[in-house]
Amino acid sequence: MSYTEMLKVRSGGLDTIKKFPNAHGAAPAIWGYVCQKYMGDKYWWLHNPDNPKFWGLARDENIPTDERVALIFTFDQVIVRHENFKRVGDALRTFSKKCDDWTHLPAIADELYKLENDQSAIGCCWVQTSVSSYVWTRYDECDKCGQQLEDGERMFDIGRDNDYFFLFDEYPELLK
Repeated sequence: MSYTEMLKVRSGGLDTIKKFPNAHGAAPAIWGYVCQKYMGDKYWWLHNPDNPKFWGLARDENIPTDERVALIFTFDQVIVRHENFKRVGDALRTFSKKCDDWTHLPAIADELYKLENDQSAIGCCWVQTSVSSYVWTRYDECDKCGQQLEDGERMFDIGRDNDYFFLFDEYPELLK
């Protein structure tokens, strides 16, 4: 069965916090709600996965903040900073009350609230669905030829990698 994986970002790597069985209870539920409300079709995202109109809703100031935060929470390479765990947890809880589908969002919010007490947590990130590629795997390349090293697979390291973004750094308007 698919799952959504919640990861703690710490110095030097990532630690799995929890795997939520049935990934449909996270990103797909959010996408379905947003698509039904703003695109008129709950399953629109399945047929238009790369459509900038859909992903652009994250910047639409006419959309409530909790819905925008929930949508951005589904983006690849997003990290929530430690100081924003409560803010994101609150947004996910608010969003989950609007959503007709069953979701993991209240449980994810609870884990974020617990993680606030962990000072080793720089942030938190997710693999929204285990059936897609593992977005936090990195591949080292040969310094001389640029080709991927056979033994170069490793986990994301915030001190080494720069192909990520912090939710409220990239979307500061949501802090208003």
